[in-house]
Amino acid sequence: MSNESNNKTPKWLRRLEKESWQAELLISGLALYGTLQLPIFVYWLSDTLINLFPINYYLAGYAIAFLYLFGIALLTTFFIMHFILRAYWVGLIGLNSVYPDGYKIDNKIYSPIYSKLVAEKLPKVRDSIKEIDNMCSSMFSGAFVFLLMYGMMSISLSVILAIYMLTKDFIPFAVWISLGAVFFIAMIVVTIFGAMGKSEKFRNNEKLQKNFFRLSYLFGMIATPFVYKPINQILFTTTTNSKSVSANLKVAVPFFLIAMVLSTYHISQTNIGMMILKGNGENINLHENTVYADHYLDQYNPDQNIFVPVIDSDIVEGPFVKLFVPILKNESYLHEDICGEYEKDESLNKDAQSVLRNQWRLDCYKSYISIKVNGASYDADLMKHRNPQGDRNGVLCYIPTSMLAQGKNKIGVEKIKNKEGETYDKYTINFWYAPNK
Repeated sequence: MSNESNNKTPKWLRRLEKESWQAELLISGLALYGTLQLPIFVYWLSDTLINLFPINYYLAGYAIAFLYLFGIALLTTFFIMHFILRAYWVGLIGLNSVYPDGYKIDNKIYSPIYSKLVAEKLPKVRDSIKEIDNMCSSMFSGAFVFLLMYGMMSISLSVILAIYMLTKDFIPFAVWISLGAVFFIAMIVVTIFGAMGKSEKFRNNEKLQKNFFRLSYLFGMIATPFVYKPINQILFTTTTNSKSVSANLKVAVPFFLIAMVLSTYHISQTNIGMMILKGNGENINLHENTVYADHYLDQYNPDQNIFVPVIDSDIVEGPFVKLFVPILKNESYLHEDICGEYEKDESLNKDAQSVLRNQWRLDCYKSYISIKVNGASYDADLMKHRNPQGDRNGVLCYIPTSMLAQGKNKIGVEKIKNKEGETYDKYTINFWYAPNK
């Protein structure tokens, strides 16, 4: 008896394979709904990175946020296309059940000559049913592989960056560069061996093929731990049954282009742009002659977070201008470098300690935050404040409008990063003073 007979597929599995489209359609619909909600997570992630990362790490934060957004956009594209194609396939199934003979050449609408010419150009319904079914099943498997592979790589990179930030004061930067170089060289070596292994010249070279297998297996286990086997199970099945590499590229390119468009749209809905603006080292890239909507609370949407100094509106009419300056988590090292550590007074009770600590913090903020009104320094009376817009901690002060000129005015806010007075962050808020008459 042949192996084919011994390994005959059980009836229940053949039946499940034939009816797998039902599970595919259900899972695809649920997955599509889920991926459409995922950008909200990236919006939160970008805000968290802005809050936690020092300015000179903003480009790394941008890379992480974009990596997640691109993956989400690609998955969304996968599932939308799968859902549409499966819906089309179901329609063809219904059409085939009603008209099992396919196109009718002899009909009352068109002439036999015209009908025959059209029928020759169109694929048979049954052929389309089979082709689309195979395409949808492959696409569904591909989406699953991408989810595992891209998700694992994104999480790994995020964890590595988090470890680096926690250990950068203890582990020299050269060590991290060396580890990155080793990984990059290993990737190049695997790529070269892969190209050689697939060529006709080395296709039957046993030694090279075994070394290529060992390298690719080791690299795969490091790059995608925990999910190496399911990823390669699907990938190896798909690639070994694929007609050509170019055919796969023709299918993949449109997905990547659509994903790029979706990613660009999602970026416009987040604060990632701030990381790009301020991420070029520690240079200040905001222009003093520009009105930024982020500086005015009445132009915020309900879910937007505060990351820059704000006033209530770009037009001021009352006796005071209310200025709120957020204190982000990434400023914690400024407190240590400029203000030192708070020294607790053991002779005071808990309430007195709290008052003293709050005053120390306010004095600390005042030592590295300077405020100017129309170019003149303003000795602000800073007060701690938690702004309900995004639940952001910071300091609040009130600037009397008696210091302003009618019409255009400027408030400058600058934060320094050391006792030498080097600039850490700088903002200019343009507004118009229109006193009531």
